Amino acid sequence: MKLNKCFTTVFDAPLKERGFKKKGLLYYRMNGEILQGITIKLTNPYSITFAYFPYWIYDFDIETKGYSLSSSDWAEYNNVDGSRYNADDEETELKKMQGLAEVFLELIIPFLDGICDLDTYISSICNDTLTNAVVVTEEEKKLYGKYYKWIYHHQILNQYVMLLKAYNDSSFDSAEKIVNDFVRREYRIVSKGSACITLRTVIDWYYKEFYKCFSNNDLNWIVPVYEEKCAAMKQRLLDELKLTIE
Repeated sequence: MKLNKCFTTVFDAPLKERGFKKKGLLYYRMNGEILQGITIKLTNPYSITFAYFPYWIYDFDIETKGYSLSSSDWAEYNNVDGSRYNADDEETELKKMQGLAEVFLELIIPFLDGICDLDTYISSICNDTLTNAVVVTEEEKKLYGKYYKWIYHHQILNQYVMLLKAYNDSSFDSAEKIVNDFVRREYRIVSKGSACITLRTVIDWYYKEFYKCFSNNDLNWIVPVYEEKCAAMKQRLLDELKLTIE
């Protein structure tokens, strides 16, 4: 059995039961205003991946910009590790895939169910409860070998989302605090790999527009941008994924 067939054999029914539609290897749904996707990365070892974000920031997101919505590439954001795949051992590989499906049904899907709007999206990124959340039994370790499953969940807090939050709050107070905390958190992560990276580097990478609006106390800058992107993405979602948003 080929890897893609193994994936769809195990994941198809439970994901469709939970509101996901299928296009190729991509499973996708709208949960409120959040576009969510699940797919498989056909590497060896492989991984099952997932992504979620407010639909209107699609072209603002560094991980999804430029990808067609109808491809599965945009859902290759966070991942649950699989193992090396042996197409000749169908029984064992289906059992491994079922183990990964259980991780999604018990942890990932409930996590995604709770993300439906701007505030829950922000909270999901700032309060990371998924990374290394899988408890692996000794039996699973023997089955998976060194490729036993674990979750990698790390998303960048989008600056345009935070600008919209400030507008909705009629104040930068809360949004600035959240962004400042996230900048420091991200700096601690990326600076481990290079002494040349500074807080200013992180700001310039991810939050230049946010701090510009904050400095000017410009709460309204985001409004026409948001409205334009909502209109464009509603049409793209209809054309590419047959999803309708009110």
